[in-house]
Amino acid sequence: MSGEESNIIFDPTKNPNLINMNHIEKKQYLQSKLSEININDCHFNFIPYLEESKWRFQKPDKIGRRLYAFYSIIYLIENPENKEKLISWLKREAIWEELSESEKYIFGDVSLSDEEMGEWYWAIERASILAWVLGFYDKDLDPNKPIEFDEIYEKIPKIGESLKDFLEELEFATIDKQKIFLENIFNELITSTLRDISFGLKKPIPKCDAYVSFERHKTLNWVRNYGYSQKNEIIEWDDVATDT
Repeated sequence: MSGEESNIIFDPTKNPNLINMNHIEKKQYLQSKLSEININDCHFNFIPYLEESKWRFQKPDKIGRRLYAFYSIIYLIENPENKEKLISWLKREAIWEELSESEKYIFGDVSLSDEEMGEWYWAIERASILAWVLGFYDKDLDPNKPIEFDEIYEKIPKIGESLKDFLEELEFATIDKQKIFLENIFNELITSTLRDISFGLKKPIPKCDAYVSFERHKTLNWVRNYGYSQKNEIIEWDDVATDT
Protein backbone atom coordinates (compact mmCIF):
# COMPACT_ATOMS: atom_id res chain seq x y z
CA MET A 1 0.00 0.00 0.00
CA SER A 2 1.51 3.30 -1.03
CA GLY A 3 1.83 6.27 1.32
CA GLU A 4 -0.40 8.29 -0.98
CA GLU A 5 -3.20 5.73 -0.69
CA SER A 6 -2.96 5.44 3.09
CA ASN A 7 -3.46 9.18 3.57
CA ILE A 8 -6.64 9.37 1.51
CA ILE A 9 -9.86 9.69 3.51
CA PHE A 10 -13.03 8.29 1.99
CA ASP A 11 -15.41 11.09 0.99
CA PRO A 12 -18.99 9.70 1.15
CA THR A 13 -20.37 12.74 -0.70
CA LYS A 14 -18.65 11.56 -3.88
CA ASN A 15 -20.36 8.16 -3.83
CA PRO A 16 -23.13 8.18 -1.18
CA ASN A 17 -24.73 4.92 -2.39
CA LEU A 18 -21.44 2.97 -2.53
CA ILE A 19 -22.20 1.91 -6.10
CA ASN A 20 -19.45 0.88 -8.53
CA MET A 21 -16.63 1.64 -6.13
CA ASN A 22 -13.17 0.54 -7.19
CA HIS A 23 -10.86 -1.41 -4.87
CA ILE A 24 -9.12 1.69 -3.53
CA GLU A 25 -12.43 3.38 -2.73
CA LYS A 26 -13.65 0.25 -0.93
CA LYS A 27 -10.47 0.14 1.12
CA GLN A 28 -10.78 3.81 2.03
CA TYR A 29 -14.45 3.38 2.94
CA LEU A 30 -13.69 0.43 5.26
CA GLN A 31 -10.68 2.12 6.87
CA SER A 32 -12.75 5.25 7.51
CA LYS A 33 -15.61 3.25 9.01
CA LEU A 34 -13.26 1.15 11.15
CA SER A 35 -11.46 4.24 12.48
CA GLU A 36 -14.80 5.43 13.88
CA ILE A 37 -14.79 2.44 16.26
CA ASN A 38 -11.11 2.69 17.21
CA ILE A 39 -9.64 0.22 14.68
CA ASN A 40 -6.82 1.97 12.85
CA ASP A 41 -4.41 -0.79 11.86
CA CYS A 42 -6.31 -2.80 9.22
CA HIS A 43 -4.33 -3.09 6.00
CA PHE A 44 -5.36 -4.72 2.76
CA ASN A 45 -2.32 -6.26 1.16
CA PHE A 46 -4.48 -8.10 -1.39
CA ILE A 47 -6.89 -5.46 -2.61
CA PRO A 48 -8.80 -7.74 -5.08
CA TYR A 49 -10.04 -9.47 -1.91
CA LEU A 50 -12.53 -6.60 -1.81
CA GLU A 51 -14.11 -7.66 -5.11
CA GLU A 52 -17.55 -8.93 -4.16
CA SER A 53 -18.34 -10.33 -7.61
CA LYS A 54 -16.19 -13.35 -6.78
CA TRP A 55 -18.86 -14.50 -4.34
CA ARG A 56 -22.28 -15.90 -5.15
CA PHE A 57 -25.10 -14.52 -3.04
CA GLN A 58 -27.94 -16.69 -1.80
CA LYS A 59 -31.19 -16.16 -3.69
CA PRO A 60 -33.72 -13.74 -2.10
CA ASP A 61 -36.34 -16.44 -1.46
CA LYS A 62 -33.70 -18.59 0.27
CA ILE A 63 -32.77 -15.59 2.43
CA GLY A 64 -36.46 -15.09 3.24
CA ARG A 65 -36.83 -18.71 4.33
CA ARG A 66 -33.78 -18.43 6.58
CA LEU A 67 -35.16 -15.21 8.04
CA TYR A 68 -38.26 -17.17 9.09
CA ALA A 69 -36.13 -20.02 10.39
CA PHE A 70 -34.54 -17.53 12.79
CA TYR A 71 -37.85 -15.80 13.50
CA SER A 72 -39.46 -19.14 14.41
CA ILE A 73 -36.73 -19.83 16.98
CA ILE A 74 -37.49 -16.56 18.75
CA TYR A 75 -41.22 -17.31 18.57
CA LEU A 76 -40.61 -20.75 20.08
CA ILE A 77 -38.58 -19.32 22.96
CA GLU A 78 -41.31 -16.79 23.74
CA ASN A 79 -44.28 -19.11 23.06
CA PRO A 80 -43.21 -22.68 23.98
CA GLU A 81 -46.85 -23.71 24.49
CA ASN A 82 -47.40 -23.26 20.72
CA LYS A 83 -44.59 -25.62 19.67
CA GLU A 84 -46.73 -28.19 17.82
CA LYS A 85 -48.71 -25.55 15.95
CA LEU A 86 -45.47 -23.80 15.05
CA ILE A 87 -43.91 -27.00 13.67
CA SER A 88 -47.03 -27.67 11.57
CA TRP A 89 -46.87 -24.14 10.17
CA LEU A 90 -43.14 -24.43 9.41
CA LYS A 91 -43.77 -27.65 7.48
CA ARG A 92 -46.75 -26.21 5.62
CA GLU A 93 -44.75 -23.15 4.54
CA ALA A 94 -41.66 -25.24 3.59
CA ILE A 95 -39.52 -23.57 6.24
CA TRP A 96 -38.98 -26.72 8.32
CA GLU A 97 -36.43 -28.11 5.87
CA GLU A 98 -34.56 -24.81 6.08
CA LEU A 99 -33.82 -25.42 9.76
CA SER A 100 -30.44 -26.96 10.47
CA GLU A 101 -30.10 -30.10 12.59
CA SER A 102 -28.95 -28.06 15.59
CA GLU A 103 -31.96 -25.75 15.19
CA LYS A 104 -34.43 -28.64 14.90
CA TYR A 105 -33.04 -29.98 18.17
CA ILE A 106 -34.63 -27.19 20.20
CA PHE A 107 -38.03 -28.04 18.68
CA GLY A 108 -37.79 -31.44 20.30
CA ASP A 109 -38.58 -32.51 23.85
CA VAL A 110 -35.74 -30.57 25.45
CA SER A 111 -35.38 -28.10 28.29
CA LEU A 112 -32.96 -25.27 27.59
CA SER A 113 -30.86 -23.71 30.33
CA ASP A 114 -30.87 -19.94 30.73
CA GLU A 115 -27.43 -19.82 29.10
CA GLU A 116 -28.61 -21.87 26.11
CA MET A 117 -31.72 -19.72 25.85
CA GLY A 118 -29.55 -16.61 25.74
CA GLU A 119 -27.41 -18.05 22.96
CA TRP A 120 -30.44 -19.01 20.86
CA TYR A 121 -31.96 -15.60 21.38
CA TRP A 122 -29.30 -14.11 19.09
CA ALA A 123 -31.46 -15.50 16.27
CA ILE A 124 -33.33 -12.20 16.47
CA GLU A 125 -30.26 -10.26 15.30
CA ARG A 126 -29.68 -12.79 12.52
CA ALA A 127 -33.27 -12.39 11.35
CA SER A 128 -32.92 -8.62 11.56
CA ILE A 129 -29.77 -8.43 9.43
CA LEU A 130 -31.46 -10.61 6.80
CA ALA A 131 -34.42 -8.23 6.88
CA TRP A 132 -31.93 -5.40 6.23
CA VAL A 133 -30.53 -7.31 3.26
CA LEU A 134 -34.04 -7.66 1.83
CA GLY A 135 -35.00 -4.03 2.40
CA PHE A 136 -37.29 -4.30 5.43
CA TYR A 137 -34.97 -2.17 7.56
CA ASP A 138 -33.61 0.97 5.93
CA LYS A 139 -31.70 2.68 8.73
CA ASP A 140 -27.92 2.78 9.03
CA LEU A 141 -26.59 -0.16 11.02
CA ASP A 142 -25.17 0.79 14.40
CA PRO A 143 -22.18 -1.38 15.45
CA ASN A 144 -22.95 -0.58 19.08
CA LYS A 145 -26.45 -2.02 19.35
CA PRO A 146 -28.77 -4.63 17.83
CA ILE A 147 -31.35 -3.81 15.20
CA GLU A 148 -34.81 -3.09 16.60
CA PHE A 149 -36.84 -6.06 15.32
CA ASP A 150 -40.08 -4.31 16.28
CA GLU A 151 -39.54 -1.99 13.31
CA ILE A 152 -39.33 -5.02 11.00
CA TYR A 153 -42.19 -6.95 12.59
CA GLU A 154 -44.80 -4.61 11.10
CA LYS A 155 -43.44 -5.05 7.56
CA ILE A 156 -43.40 -8.84 7.19
CA PRO A 157 -45.97 -11.67 7.53
CA LYS A 158 -46.55 -12.93 11.05
CA ILE A 159 -45.95 -16.48 12.25
CA GLY A 160 -48.99 -18.52 11.20
CA GLU A 161 -49.72 -16.53 8.03
CA SER A 162 -49.08 -17.69 4.47
CA LEU A 163 -45.60 -16.88 3.16
CA LYS A 164 -46.15 -17.90 -0.48
CA ASP A 165 -46.65 -14.45 -2.02
CA PHE A 166 -44.13 -12.86 0.33
CA LEU A 167 -41.33 -15.27 -0.64
CA GLU A 168 -42.12 -15.11 -4.36
CA GLU A 169 -41.88 -11.33 -4.41
CA LEU A 170 -38.66 -10.94 -2.44
CA GLU A 171 -35.68 -9.16 -3.92
CA PHE A 172 -32.49 -7.59 -2.65
CA ALA A 173 -32.82 -4.17 -1.06
CA THR A 174 -32.07 -1.10 -3.14
CA ILE A 175 -28.96 -0.60 -0.97
CA ASP A 176 -27.07 -2.66 -3.59
CA LYS A 177 -25.17 -5.90 -3.03
CA GLN A 178 -21.93 -3.94 -2.73
CA LYS A 179 -23.08 -2.33 0.52
CA ILE A 180 -24.10 -5.75 1.84
CA PHE A 181 -20.64 -7.04 0.95
CA LEU A 182 -18.87 -4.11 2.61
CA GLU A 183 -20.94 -4.49 5.79
CA ASN A 184 -19.86 -8.14 5.83
CA ILE A 185 -16.17 -7.26 5.48
CA PHE A 186 -16.49 -4.49 8.09
CA ASN A 187 -17.73 -7.00 10.67
CA GLU A 188 -15.21 -9.62 9.57
CA LEU A 189 -12.41 -7.16 10.34
CA ILE A 190 -13.91 -6.47 13.77
CA THR A 191 -13.92 -10.24 14.42
CA SER A 192 -10.30 -10.43 13.29
CA THR A 193 -9.26 -7.59 15.60
CA LEU A 194 -11.06 -9.10 18.61
CA ARG A 195 -9.44 -12.48 17.94
CA ASP A 196 -6.01 -10.83 17.84
CA ILE A 197 -6.74 -9.25 21.21
CA SER A 198 -7.91 -12.60 22.66
CA PHE A 199 -4.62 -14.14 21.50
CA GLY A 200 -2.68 -11.53 23.47
CA LEU A 201 -1.87 -8.94 20.81
CA LYS A 202 -1.89 -5.45 22.25
CA LYS A 203 -4.47 -3.54 20.25
CA PRO A 204 -7.03 -0.89 21.20
CA ILE A 205 -10.40 -2.43 22.03
CA PRO A 206 -12.98 -1.65 19.30
CA LYS A 207 -15.82 0.64 20.35
CA CYS A 208 -18.63 -1.67 19.31
CA ASP A 209 -20.84 -4.49 20.54
CA ALA A 210 -18.72 -7.58 19.87
CA TYR A 211 -21.69 -9.96 19.97
CA VAL A 212 -23.75 -7.89 17.53
CA SER A 213 -20.82 -7.60 15.15
CA PHE A 214 -20.08 -11.33 15.22
CA GLU A 215 -23.70 -12.23 14.46
CA ARG A 216 -23.68 -9.85 11.49
CA HIS A 217 -20.35 -11.26 10.32
CA LYS A 218 -21.60 -14.85 10.42
CA THR A 219 -25.02 -14.12 8.93
CA LEU A 220 -23.65 -12.08 6.04
CA ASN A 221 -21.03 -14.78 5.39
CA TRP A 222 -24.00 -17.09 4.84
CA VAL A 223 -25.69 -14.56 2.54
CA ARG A 224 -22.67 -14.40 0.23
CA ASN A 225 -21.75 -18.08 0.50
CA TYR A 226 -18.40 -17.32 2.06
CA GLY A 227 -15.98 -20.18 1.51
CA TYR A 228 -18.05 -21.91 -1.18
CA SER A 229 -16.75 -21.00 -4.61
CA GLN A 230 -17.90 -23.98 -6.65
CA LYS A 231 -20.80 -23.20 -8.96
CA ASN A 232 -23.39 -25.59 -7.54
CA GLU A 233 -22.52 -25.33 -3.85
CA ILE A 234 -24.89 -23.55 -1.46
CA ILE A 235 -23.69 -23.14 2.10
CA GLU A 236 -26.05 -24.23 4.89
CA TRP A 237 -26.31 -22.46 8.22
CA ASP A 238 -24.50 -25.05 10.35
CA ASP A 239 -21.56 -24.95 7.91
CA VAL A 240 -20.95 -21.18 7.94
CA ALA A 241 -17.29 -20.35 8.50
CA THR A 242 -16.11 -17.24 10.36
CA ASP A 243 -12.38 -17.51 9.76
CA THR A 244 -10.64 -14.23 8.99
